Amino acid sequence: MNVSTVWTIAFLLAAALGVLFGVLFLLTMRETLRRVGGENRAMPADYVWFMFIPIFGYFWFIYMIVKMRDSLRAEYRSRGWPIESDFGYSVGLAAGVLAVMSAIWSWIPRDLLLAGSVLAVGQLVCWVIYWVRLARVKDRLGSTMVGSVPGRTASEDQEDPDGRAGRCSVCGTRVMPDDDYCWRCGSPLP
Repeated sequence: MNVSTVWTIAFLLAAALGVLFGVLFLLTMRETLRRVGGENRAMPADYVWFMFIPIFGYFWFIYMIVKMRDSLRAEYRSRGWPIESDFGYSVGLAAGVLAVMSAIWSWIPRDLLLAGSVLAVGQLVCWVIYWVRLARVKDRLGSTMVGSVPGRTASEDQEDPDGRAGRCSVCGTRVMPDDDYCWRCGSPLP
């Protein structure tokens, strides 16, 4: 096998993985929007697939981040839950802006390839963080009844037999004394 064949295979594998992870991410976004009441949705859940439109998808991603935040705020208000986080909006917006910058940077001559790679890695890190935060919000929306605040469960008490864990004041999730931020909602801890 020559070098160009190896690079072609590597590129095709990376592209396939990118599409796979993109579909999984969009399924998470769609399911999160589906768990939001229809009157609180800022956009229909199936509109997430517009992100696959070339070039337009970069800007659609940023639009979706804004609409997801608006939808989740409205849903939390209707459920009577406190809103103390941005639902990953900041990191999601950073991922979108870095993706656009990285795409623009790819048109610049190869002398500055390192800077474009740094932008792409930053975008990837922000995107994964946003995805994790969104998945946690999705789980919370599906696991708690409307009108109740997410709180302590019996299984959580069994996971902390020595009683060292505390509670997040925003979402009620069990947190350890050395945690600076809630792992579920991202709120700063006292």
